[in-house]
Amino acid sequence: MMRRKQGAPKRRLAAILFLLLSCQLFPTTTLAGDETAGTFGASYLRIPVGAALMSVPDVVAAMDPDGSLAFSNPASIAWVSQSCVFFSRATWLDELSLNAAGAVVPFPKYDLALSLGSRILYAGQLKGFDNDGEVVSEDSYYGLALSSALSKKFQRLGLSVGVGATYMREHLPVEVGDGVTMSFGASYERNNHHIDIFAEDVGGDISFEGHDYPVDGRYALGYGYAFNRRSGRLDVGTQAMFSHSKLNRVQLGAAYHFHRFFIFRGGFDRPFDAPETAQLPFGAGLGFRYGTMMLDYAFAPQEYFASTHTFSVGFSFGAGAARSAVMAPVLEPTASSPEFNPRPVVKSGSSSPNPGREPKTNYAIVAGVHSRAESARAEVRALRLLKVPATMETVGNRFTVVIGRYKTLEAANSALEGYEKQGHRFQVEAN
Repeated sequence: MMRRKQGAPKRRLAAILFLLLSCQLFPTTTLAGDETAGTFGASYLRIPVGAALMSVPDVVAAMDPDGSLAFSNPASIAWVSQSCVFFSRATWLDELSLNAAGAVVPFPKYDLALSLGSRILYAGQLKGFDNDGEVVSEDSYYGLALSSALSKKFQRLGLSVGVGATYMREHLPVEVGDGVTMSFGASYERNNHHIDIFAEDVGGDISFEGHDYPVDGRYALGYGYAFNRRSGRLDVGTQAMFSHSKLNRVQLGAAYHFHRFFIFRGGFDRPFDAPETAQLPFGAGLGFRYGTMMLDYAFAPQEYFASTHTFSVGFSFGAGAARSAVMAPVLEPTASSPEFNPRPVVKSGSSSPNPGREPKTNYAIVAGVHSRAESARAEVRALRLLKVPATMETVGNRFTVVIGRYKTLEAANSALEGYEKQGHRFQVEAN
């Protein structure tokens, strides 16, 4: 009997502590004013994954697409131009951390993208006490989520849709629970405008030995706009987030690309029903881009626990632009536009555009081929931001982003090696 008297408070205290930690991490909430606290499971799924999303905070519409967005709006990964891997670590207390890893693989031929990812909230050495306040144990607890997503884009419409699934497993004192949730989303881009709508982690329960706790799904609608200036590009976004636990909130975020290497981010997050005197949660961070490598840091102060420090690193590889700027400015092409360089198409049996001469074979370094002019021009501007001399050429109903043309294959390969040393991955085509 004495063991059960001592063990029960121990288990309750450790479980309550883990719940408090996982609920209070981000965004900041007051459990005393939340009547639904403790009625939902897998609350660690609320935490934004990655330093970029943590610093905005959580405003998908204010971000360039990257591997971390697979954990939020599954439709966003369709705009990732290269295969990429992503790792992230967020820390609060000494023994509390959220670690995440993921990969996105695009299939350009089918306008599809697939992502796989995992995240784990780990709390180590939580102490259990008996009725006399004596420490009787130190245990570790965790919440695990394994996710996958598939996204399809429709270039001509500027639209992408996606669906994702997440398997959850939560290890609390004595009990272990698991379950599955689903995510759905859509992303629309036209010129400098960006709209996101998605439902994250909906329709699932986590089961603990016969007791089911619903997962608090979230529903979001966001809008973003890109301001392009000579000094850089400013992406701003706002997002309304709704959930069953009454944590309905409005979020504002911005990312300033003030240098081809650096990005500064920041934003605010406020519940709709928060009192005017309540602290306004915010996040801030810095991103660094060099070639195919991405480094990000985010800082988010907390009300009850230590401030959050999040670090992320990512790598891109494969053919395509080093970074897709899907919200870059779009201008109508004209004959005088520097990135508009149409090439005549010579069909078999037709006359050459230069009478009496056969078209000469040359070699081009190609960054990508697009079915939509807006998409190609966006890639041109993204590459020029990286100091790569890109132009757009039209062949039939396709739009090719060309880095340069050369008379010999040796010259083209030599130039290609130079770009590869800078971290860019292009390809040589003969035409």
